[in-house]
Amino acid sequence: MSADKGEAVIVVPSIVLMECLYICERNKVELTFKDIAKVLNAKLITKDEKIIKSGLVETIWS
Repeated sequence: MSADKGEAVIVVPSIVLMECLYICERNKVELTFKDIAKVLNAKLITKDEKIIKSGLVETIWS
């Protein structure tokens, strides 16, 4: 509950995201990886200046 209130950070390892993608690709869940990212309000970890400057996605570690 504290994460819902912004009092804590939840870290999801990249392997877990890949497992979600694998499940979605195998049509075991009717969600796309993009849908999951939107639901989770996912942020991208990158130092890529083009991505950061585009403003198309919220980034961290920039």
